[in-house]
Amino acid sequence: MLPVFPALALLVGATISEPFDQGKDPLLKSSFATVALLCVAGLGIILYPHLATNSKISAAGALMTGTVLLGGGLLSLVFLLKGRRESFFALLCLTACLSGVIAPPVLFARSVETKSTRELAWIVRDRYPDVPLVSYGHYRQDLPFYSGKRVIIAGSSGELEFGRQQAKEPGWFIGPATFFSLWDSPRQVLTIIGRNDLVMFQRVVKTPVRIIAERGETLLITNQ
Repeated sequence: MLPVFPALALLVGATISEPFDQGKDPLLKSSFATVALLCVAGLGIILYPHLATNSKISAAGALMTGTVLLGGGLLSLVFLLKGRRESFFALLCLTACLSGVIAPPVLFARSVETKSTRELAWIVRDRYPDVPLVSYGHYRQDLPFYSGKRVIIAGSSGELEFGRQQAKEPGWFIGPATFFSLWDSPRQVLTIIGRNDLVMFQRVVKTPVRIIAERGETLLITNQ
């Protein structure tokens, strides 16, 4: 992908420089369309938390993101009407940069909070330092970092598949059947599992599940 970016940069630069070199503005319609898109998007994001029944973003975050887009759109319109093309394109670039920095944390904050295992991993670290920890279903990247311990992967290893094939200690990567046997053994096991996987898991194992804690769609369970 990297070799493509210089060529794209040249094409964009050539397209933007044409109005300045030839004294005409073939991008006038596109410019007004861009301004309209920024204004509509900014206003929509600001109003979304107040109109949606189950908003995925906070009102403060929406206000901050929407203000950047709406403000950038309105100021761009002023520069466009005054014929200040340099300022217009510079402001579009600035709006894009600010949006790229501000929008992702705002839009994905609740999603990250729901899927994060940080608080559950801290419970494991503080209360169960010597108990084996299993990530069931798929690999969770933040789990080893926050728990401070190695994690047994039961099921899909995801991006660790290559490492699993080369592993000198295969016990860190086990199949579901092996994990079910481990769960039903006398040894205590801690498991991070998704809420959607819990019902099926309870049908397969014999030892009852005890929920220690839950955060969003993720649960910390044990067999003792």
